[in-house]
Amino acid sequence: MYTTEAKYISATKDSKESIWLARLCSEFGLPEKAPMLGCDSQSAICLAKNARFHLRTKHIDVRYHFIREVLDDDLITLIKVQTSQNPVDVLTKCLPKEQHQICIHMVGVT
Repeated sequence: MYTTEAKYISATKDSKESIWLARLCSEFGLPEKAPMLGCDSQSAICLAKNARFHLRTKHIDVRYHFIREVLDDDLITLIKVQTSQNPVDVLTKCLPKEQHQICIHMVGVT
């Protein structure tokens, strides 16, 4: 449950940043569309999309359920990213050389 909770909280914080960036881009005249937010935890995605009360998640602070509201309002789109195709891993994990090169290429550094 701890990994699910951490990913859920992270997705909530990332959704706030995504909405802010989308609104900033719209002020510059760029087309406004709902940002896509990737998450590699299917459990966290289900928790965000399912607003039912769960005994195992009752300890999660109410402020982290913000992601449920923005998903209902279609302000963001939450998608599943395969763990092997997650470009963020280059910043958060120790990777083998081949996987490191793949992640760097996905980010667009090379």
